Amino acid sequence: GALEPHFFARLCKAVGLSEEHAKAGLDTGAEGVAADKALSAKMMERTASEWQRFFADPAVDVPVTEVLQPETAWKDEQLAHREMTLDVPLDADECVMMSAPRTPLCMGGVTFSGKAVRGPA
Repeated sequence: GALEPHFFARLCKAVGLSEEHAKAGLDTGAEGVAADKALSAKMMERTASEWQRFFADPAVDVPVTEVLQPETAWKDEQLAHREMTLDVPLDADECVMMSAPRTPLCMGGVTFSGKAVRGPA
């Protein structure tokens, strides 16, 4: 959803929703729920790729970004370039791996090896 009313209004206008939907979009009452349902229905009319092309047009002028599924997000080029993910073993034999976010914290030059550390519970 939009963080600010004017962005939601621009989004509604761009995709052809009514001004009433645009005004009610961030409300928590019945009008806001109706606006949310109308926008959800509108978004289902196209694929993610089609919407990306639509919103890429500078004339549309709506700040949006695709919301990725977790398994897709871990493979994002920006996350990989910034080394923001880490493959962590889920079992002692390191046969089953899980992608996890790296911590953004720096702890005095300590680096994480990626090896599972097992200790007392």
